[in-house]
Amino acid sequence: MEKITKTQESNVIAYATHDIMYMNDMLCNITKSLRDDVKKRDKEANKIYGAIHKRVKKHLDEQIRVFSVHIGYFADFCAHMDDFCEPKYLSLVKAIERRLKAENVSDASYLAKVEALRVFANFVKVSTEDIVKSARSVTPKAYALDVFTLHDIARIANNFMLWEFRKVEKAKYDCLDTDAGIIDAYKEMCETIIDYGIFVQSSNAAVKENYEEEKENVGKNE
Repeated sequence: MEKITKTQESNVIAYATHDIMYMNDMLCNITKSLRDDVKKRDKEANKIYGAIHKRVKKHLDEQIRVFSVHIGYFADFCAHMDDFCEPKYLSLVKAIERRLKAENVSDASYLAKVEALRVFANFVKVSTEDIVKSARSVTPKAYALDVFTLHDIARIANNFMLWEFRKVEKAKYDCLDTDAGIIDAYKEMCETIIDYGIFVQSSNAAVKENYEEEKENVGKNE
């Protein structure tokens, strides 16, 4: 393998860290958005969801530790990424909801959110594995990225889906995998989240905003 410079190595780690942490942040927000809906469900649903939420809280604490000095920058970076990525995720939810309603499934709106959470958690699991693998091919320091992965949420989210869909006919659930609208929405969401151009645009905007904020704070203190 061709030897790389420390700058190149740092850039690889920085990009991989941002990518993984953003997807984790989005997964955390999606999980938290279900809290009020889940409160209305049965005890078992709340128990499984509670396990996901506990893991989310642990990640948020880790996120604050990692970005403690630059937490303002990271929050702005995620906000800019959300502008591009959130609408794509919501389109996925709506596509799932439309198909469930077409199949006359009860609680279609809620179940669409549950299934979308499962789908997104699995996407994050697979994507972060790919990111870490690619980064490791460049630098051994990438092994440290494992601490940021949320692979266990994919497993728990799947259990959550199985419980909440237990009364839905198998055929009415299985058809979600072949629905053209869902497939297209999922593909568009994935492509948007991993788009390097969007990453750069969001990062640059966050850097600029934080620079302006720091400059303003310095002016106030003088």
